[in-house]
Amino acid sequence: MVKSKRLQLSASPVEVTRALLETSSGGVLFFDSQAGADARSRWSMVLCTPTRWLTEAEPGAGALVEQPSGRPVADPLAWMRSAQTTVVSDDAGDFPFVGGVAGFWSYECGAYLDDLRVELPRLDAPLLWVGVYGAGLLFDHHLQQWWVVGASADVEALYLQIKALVFHTSPGGGDAVAGYGVPPEDVGAPIYQRGAQAAVDAIFAGDLFEVNYSERWEGHWSPGGWALYQRLRQRAPGPFGCFASWEGGALASVSPEQFLEVSAEGIVRTRPIKGTRPRGETPEEDARWAEELVVSEKDRAENVMIVDLMRNDLARVCVPEEVRVSELCGLHSFASVHHLISTVEGRLAPEADALDVFAACFPAGSITGAPKLRAMEWIAEHEASPRGPYTGSMFYWSGHGRFDSNVLIRTATLLGTRALYGAGGAVVADSDPSGEWQEACWKARPFVHALGGEESGDA
Repeated sequence: MVKSKRLQLSASPVEVTRALLETSSGGVLFFDSQAGADARSRWSMVLCTPTRWLTEAEPGAGALVEQPSGRPVADPLAWMRSAQTTVVSDDAGDFPFVGGVAGFWSYECGAYLDDLRVELPRLDAPLLWVGVYGAGLLFDHHLQQWWVVGASADVEALYLQIKALVFHTSPGGGDAVAGYGVPPEDVGAPIYQRGAQAAVDAIFAGDLFEVNYSERWEGHWSPGGWALYQRLRQRAPGPFGCFASWEGGALASVSPEQFLEVSAEGIVRTRPIKGTRPRGETPEEDARWAEELVVSEKDRAENVMIVDLMRNDLARVCVPEEVRVSELCGLHSFASVHHLISTVEGRLAPEADALDVFAACFPAGSITGAPKLRAMEWIAEHEASPRGPYTGSMFYWSGHGRFDSNVLIRTATLLGTRALYGAGGAVVADSDPSGEWQEACWKARPFVHALGGEESGDA
């Protein structure tokens, strides 16, 4: 049975998360909606104190274990299903999470789900991290109200834990102290343009229709993962931002892209992004960039191709005749860029659940290409370094059936003091490698600025 309890708390979600990170032994996840204006941005959520969790025995080792028991696990999807506790949805109200499983999958988890002809390279970061949480701490941005929601005993324990915290009201992160951040080196226009041209050549050879080529910007950052998240958040807030950490590392994402949403009633939505322009310095320049994006045949073609891919993926686990496109190439503007976003919807097939949808669609078509498996193989052969959490997904699956997830773009991975940030874009037959480099620089700009650097490349 679900229990909900109001929490009289003046601290913001950022302040609560920081306090939990300072006092918790681990397992803190932050889902940050950035207080957007629509229903998708209503809730921010903080999870802490998992009862058990699934990850690798050591980052990069490949072998999955349940902690703290140390029991080996061969099938992460089966583990997640067995860990999930089903609750009666009538008791859940409008809450997005009432206890369940939550965490992240790195991009390379795609090898668990698909029969690839190449081995995906690995970054020294967890392949995945998924925890079991009996309750969640939820903030309703519309009503400015905190709630503790979940199983009765877990709600009481979390309520007392939060009441005992001491909160800091100064903005976390702030501007980096001199010497804390070393600006990342450019990937370099020649290197990136050669990769983009190789993608164009593969398309003309009939190997691919589209591929999302990316590379990694790398810098030095010593204050820790939470400070890096705060820096990114200040510069380029996204409605699907999130933060997670592990011993020796963290992921900090200001993602604007929702991956998959499944309602408690079985309605499925995915919202792929394809098409990017920077924000302008003046209203007139901003409007010109937006108009250029809207009328771009190339950007529309990129978007439509991924919409078709996602329709096919959803048709594997949804009622086929109920899969439809409810928005095609809509213009959406964020702090640092304009994007084209489409929405594909469906209804779960009677025998399917949210994890079936996740498995059918992961990794997102918007960050692989088409056909998906061949695009992933090409990426493994041509990108200079592994992706890790970047272009994976952070998600939650609630006991009342609700599932939500993002695509981990605009995402930094911190390994010790080594900070990595992936950026790239879709390459199609008429792509100009110099234009692809410029788009990647637009996307890398928040990271470059967060580490105290100037704008990258020509952006």
